[in-house]
Amino acid sequence: MEYKNIMKSWIEILTCILDENINNYELTDWVKNCIDALQFALNNENIIEENINLYNDLINIINMLHSWIIEKEDYMYISLRQKFKSVYTAEQVGQSLKCMLNKIEQYKNQEGSYML
Repeated sequence: MEYKNIMKSWIEILTCILDENINNYELTDWVKNCIDALQFALNNENIIEENINLYNDLINIINMLHSWIIEKEDYMYISLRQKFKSVYTAEQVGQSLKCMLNKIEQYKNQEGSYML
């Protein structure tokens, strides 16, 4: 299908954006997810072709990327970020907080051992 070359090009462009903005976590978070979505479509051409909704979504993503990067329509950045942002469950947030608490406790214990 002809969209394969287009997707490969967008993956390359987004990868360059990631490389140039490695410390911009807001950008890198959703751009990685967008690359993953494009890569999934690239690897699963038959699923995309069989499901018109997935195909239409893919075309929409490509159009949004074109509008953001080529046509410099800044509002598309917000639309893309919203579409591809990471969503964390309450359980994932709780696990992260628990991990941070454990690390703080380990640090406190190390500090205490140096003071003895």
